[in-house]
Amino acid sequence: MILRNFKLVSSLKVNFYKSQVKLIEISVVDINIFSKYLNCNSMYFVFKYLSISIGGNFRKMDFWRPIIHKIKAKLSMWKIKLLFMADKLWLIKSVITVLSLF
Repeated sequence: MILRNFKLVSSLKVNFYKSQVKLIEISVVDINIFSKYLNCNSMYFVFKYLSISIGGNFRKMDFWRPIIHKIKAKLSMWKIKLLFMADKLWLIKSVITVLSLF
């Protein structure tokens, strides 16, 4: 009913093919019932959003490995060699600051 009202008010349609159901502290059986009722997939707690794991343990190195790999891929080695130490520090701080927003 909420999704139908959303459709009526906003004139936007929910794409259930792309949608996933995730309910916290609900049994797997109930999640499967809701996903069949809405005709969409069910989602488990550890999932990826913008290629970052949501629900993973951020204290482990494996959690940060894909993010570090992306940053290294973006900053090619020839750019880093041409920067002064202060520029490298500023670049690292700006990337770390924006990571929380990303």
